[in-house]
Amino acid sequence: MATQTLAISFIQPAATASIIDMDAIDGDPGIRLARAQSTHSKRGQYLASMFGKPTLIAEGVNTNDTTPAALELMDLTDLGVTFPTGTFRQIRWRHFLQSDNDQFYVEYERWVAGAATPVLLGTRRVVHAHGVVATANVAYGVCHAAANYDSSDTAIVTDVGTSDVSVSSTAGSSIGNISTNTATLTHPVARVAGKRVLGINCSSDVATASESLVASVFPVNTTTMSIFTADTATPSADGFDDDGRLEVSFFILPPGDADLVMNSTHVELQVTGVASDETRHRVELFVGPAVLVPFQGS
Repeated sequence: MATQTLAISFIQPAATASIIDMDAIDGDPGIRLARAQSTHSKRGQYLASMFGKPTLIAEGVNTNDTTPAALELMDLTDLGVTFPTGTFRQIRWRHFLQSDNDQFYVEYERWVAGAATPVLLGTRRVVHAHGVVATANVAYGVCHAAANYDSSDTAIVTDVGTSDVSVSSTAGSSIGNISTNTATLTHPVARVAGKRVLGINCSSDVATASESLVASVFPVNTTTMSIFTADTATPSADGFDDDGRLEVSFFILPPGDADLVMNSTHVELQVTGVASDETRHRVELFVGPAVLVPFQGS
C-alpha cells in the first residue's frame, strides 16, 4: 500500500483571502460592523463572524488504508489564528465524514490557553454525534441499551409493567438473550479507542437473595460488548430466575476522527479516515473570541 494521502480543498475563506483576520473575531464591535458593511477585502470573514458562520471550512479525501493515519487538514496557526498569552479561546468544530455506505457527524469543542506555545486544555468535549450506517439511523456519544427478560433469560419487548424497552435504547443499540450467563450488547460500528462503559444496572422484580445478581461489561470489538451476570448470594455464574432487566450506559464514537493537536508551536486540526475505505472529510471550524484571563497576585 502506498503512503496514505489526504487531498485538501478549502471552501472558506476564499483563496484570495486565505489568512484569517483576527479583528473579525476579537475586534471592537463597531469596527466589525463597519467592515462588514464596507468593501473591505475580508468583508466575508466579518460577516461570517457576526452571523455565526464557520471561521474555516475545509474538505479532504483520504486514500484507502488498512491503518488510517492522522493527517493535517488545517494548520490554524499558519492560517492566522492567534492565541495571545493570558487568554483562553474556544475552538469548536463540526466533522462530517463519509465512506462508501456510511455517513457520520460529530461536533466537538475545546478550549486553548494562549502562549508562545498554546496549550490544549482538558479533554475535547463531544457535543453531538450521530450517523447513518447502511441506511440505518444510529446514535453515538453517550448511548444506552436496555433489555427486559422473562424467567428463561429471553429478551422481551415489554417489561413486567407496560413500558416498551425499545424507547430505553438509543438508535442502533440493543441487548440480546442471556445464554450461559452472557448477553451481547450490539451497538453501531465504532472506533475502539475511547469506547467506555459508564454504568450498569441489573435488576429483578423479585427481591430475594436468589435474585441478587450483578453484571459486568467488557467491550469486545467495534460493534459489540459482552455482559456477564452472576449470582452474589451463592456466588456463581447465573441469569434471572424471574423477570429481570439489564441496562448499560456507554460512550462510543464513529470510525474516523478529527481532533486538535499540537505540532511544535502550531495548533493543527488533523483528520483520520475509516479503515480500508476511501474517506471524505468536511470540517467546519468556529474560532471563538479571546477571553482575557491574566494571572492575579504574587
